[in-house]
Amino acid sequence: MYISQIAQLTGLTPRAIRHYEDLGLVSLIREGSKDRWFDLEARTRLLFIARLRRAGLSLAEIGHVIEIGRHDHIAQRVSLTTMLLLRRRELGALCGFVDEALSDIEALFNGAQCRSGEDRGPRQLRGRSRDAGLEPDKLI
Repeated sequence: MYISQIAQLTGLTPRAIRHYEDLGLVSLIREGSKDRWFDLEARTRLLFIARLRRAGLSLAEIGHVIEIGRHDHIAQRVSLTTMLLLRRRELGALCGFVDEALSDIEALFNGAQCRSGEDRGPRQLRGRSRDAGLEPDKLI
């Protein structure tokens, strides 16, 4: 499978794939001077990297995960699992904040009170949005 095909399969850009290759996160077979050929192992690795990126891991963290996978370090695997569970907890908290913000925004447009108790009806919104250079009718 060539880089354009693997990019389509993984959702990664060809540039990102080349960067991951440069970092040593994935290895591939070269055909000629330019062509890159991705075997099953490279495709599996890139799908794994894409999943970890979507989960919010940095490239350094992904490199650490791959290194752990190369060796049988039980303590490091536990540490990695703990890190991912903490990431999940952080994202869950973030989802809660987003839900609260969405409720407040809905309250703004319905003229109700926000969770903070402030009345932020359309009148207050229009004033604040004009100050910010926004038109309330065009926000949603």
